[in-house]
Amino acid sequence: MKIYNYGIIGPGRIAASYCKAIQRSERVKIYAVASRDEQRAKDFATQFGAEKTYNTYEALAKKIPTSM
Repeated sequence: MKIYNYGIIGPGRIAASYCKAIQRSERVKIYAVASRDEQRAKDFATQFGAEKTYNTYEALAKKIPTSM
């Protein structure tokens, strides 16, 4: 079964609700979080088990593959 890594930009309340919902899926993993506030990204990553954090949205966007 293929696992899809998700990156979250802007770890606010809506993103938290979204992450709670997608954690129920066996095919989705919260992999990265980007926030302008580095500590907020780290806290959110800890809460949802994300492996990576970024302190700019652009840094996360650069990690997205351009071809599938």
